[in-house]
Amino acid sequence: MNNNLQSLIIQLESSISPNPKNNMKRVSKAIKHFDIDFSNTKKIHVAGTNGKGSVSKYLTQILTDSGFKVGTFVSPYLKVFNERILLNNQLITDEDLEKYLKIVLDYNKKLEENMSFFELLTVLSFLYFYNQEVDVIIIEVGIGGKLDVTNTINYDLSLLTNVGSDHLEKLGPTEFDVLSNKLGILKEGGLMITTLQEEYRLEAIKYSKSVNATIKFVDKPLKLSNNPLSFYLFGEEFKLKMLGDFQLSNAALAITAAKRLFPSLKLADINKSISNVYWPGRLDLVKKDPTIYVDAAHNKEAAIALVEAIKSLYEGNKIVFLMSILRGKDYNGFINELSKVASEIILTDFPDPRLADLELISKEFEKTHYIKDFNEAVSNLKDPDTIYVVTGSIHFIGYFLNNY
Repeated sequence: MNNNLQSLIIQLESSISPNPKNNMKRVSKAIKHFDIDFSNTKKIHVAGTNGKGSVSKYLTQILTDSGFKVGTFVSPYLKVFNERILLNNQLITDEDLEKYLKIVLDYNKKLEENMSFFELLTVLSFLYFYNQEVDVIIIEVGIGGKLDVTNTINYDLSLLTNVGSDHLEKLGPTEFDVLSNKLGILKEGGLMITTLQEEYRLEAIKYSKSVNATIKFVDKPLKLSNNPLSFYLFGEEFKLKMLGDFQLSNAALAITAAKRLFPSLKLADINKSISNVYWPGRLDLVKKDPTIYVDAAHNKEAAIALVEAIKSLYEGNKIVFLMSILRGKDYNGFINELSKVASEIILTDFPDPRLADLELISKEFEKTHYIKDFNEAVSNLKDPDTIYVVTGSIHFIGYFLNNY
């Protein structure tokens, strides 16, 4: 990545708007300005507290392998900024990223009311996909759904994974408020497929009726084996490369969505595609001696799923977590869940202005201690008989992978 591109990314990331409430209007205006028209494109919108990235990745693989030209917009990234925007499952090139950054940043300079980072990034991805003449776009929601700027266009299919406690400060105060916000991606006469938890389904049905829309629920399929993870769906046995029981629901949602939007797709072809999907940072084995996994879990619901996966794979083994936490996260629920299988939890710093007071947090939990220096903390990951899991934030595991 050249210095000019890095400078443009910094400009984008530092972009703020004086009036956040006008975010939808600004993005709609930009779409009109650039004459972006997706009327001949199949559009898939993906929301949910956890699993959005995995569902988007499964769908991208299935549809790309099926011969469609697919644009995918996800966030955040693990190692490089380009990961946010994919064309046919490949990262946007540095050249194209630089080209489109210049376009949207120049546009922003001419506005009386500037756009924020995520608004500009959304417009950039829309413009890039439109100019690439893609057949399908898969767009991951930033936060929530109803008032997220990705919701400025109409979609052929809305997907919702689950609802949890993430972003309660913005979408709450209750998880039902979060649900209401995420259900907002389902518009008048639209179609939603969801793996939503049972306790929220009645509310989802009520909402779908209020907007004259259709909602279809997908249950978590029965697991057949652990490694490889396998399950039955539509009379077919599917095998996954990715680990963790939470991938059962993610894969089932993606398969159901692909078949609903493109009924002619053959299950055997979908099976072949889905068995090859690898999504870095999701219970991802990065070293075998000692055994080190990285996982992007950062809230209570993700911690529950991570603990379930670790128990199924390593029942009886010593488990040590290395993690960092950003301000505003429900660290109590997160650490309490990890403590159910952890022998030890190490908290450490990494360069991020949003870093929580980890020393203070470490004093609240029996198995947790704080090592300020990242390199010193990492030097503890050396016992060949221990299973190590690096987690807490996708930004932290990205830093770990780039610096370990």
